[in-house]
Amino acid sequence: MAEIAKEVNVAGDARDLHSLLFSPTRDFLIRNNGEQVKIDSLKGKKIGLYFSAEWCGPCQRFTPELVEIYNELSSSKVGFEVVFVSGDEDEESFKDYFSKMPWLAVPFTDSETRDRLDEVFKVRGIPNLVMIDDEGKLVNENGVGVIRSYGADAYPFTPEKMEEIKKEEERARREQSLKSVLVTPFRDFVITPDGKK
Repeated sequence: MAEIAKEVNVAGDARDLHSLLFSPTRDFLIRNNGEQVKIDSLKGKKIGLYFSAEWCGPCQRFTPELVEIYNELSSSKVGFEVVFVSGDEDEESFKDYFSKMPWLAVPFTDSETRDRLDEVFKVRGIPNLVMIDDEGKLVNENGVGVIRSYGADAYPFTPEKMEEIKKEEERARREQSLKSVLVTPFRDFVITPDGKK
C-alpha cells in the first residue's frame, strides 16, 4: 500500500525547481520531438520526476501506467507534468525509450543534472517517481506506489490528499456491505452456477 507522503525540504537545503533542473548551459527540458521547453513553464504545476531506464523490466511495465495517468490528468488541465530522468547507458536507448513518453525529459547529454537529481532524491532503484511542487519541495517520495494504488485520484499527491484517501478507505471498510462489494456501476447482479442473473 502507498505510504503517506512526507513534506520535506529536499536534501535539507534551499533548492528551488529552477536550481534542481537547470544547468549552466541549459534552462530548458526537452520533448521527445526535440522541442525545448523552458523550465519556468513548470510554475504552478505538480511535477513527477520519473527515474527510469529502457533496460529496466519493472520500468517497462510501469511506464504505460504512468502514461495513462499523465494523459488523464493532462486532459483535465489540473497542472501536472512529468520529467523523465534517464538511467539509460547510451543515447540511442534513451531516445528509443523516451519516444514512448508524452512528457518532458532532462536531456541525455546532461549527465551532471541527472546524477545530481539521483543524489538529491536518494534514488536507489528504478522505477522511481518523486512528486515535487513548483518550488522544488518534495511532496511525495513514493509516486510509483501512489500511482499503482490510486491512479489519478491521488492528484495532487500531497500529504493532505494521501490522508484524505486513507480516511476514505477506512470509512469504506467500516461501512462495507455485500452490496458495496459486489455491485459496480456496470453490474448490479450476480450469476448463478447455471448462468442465470
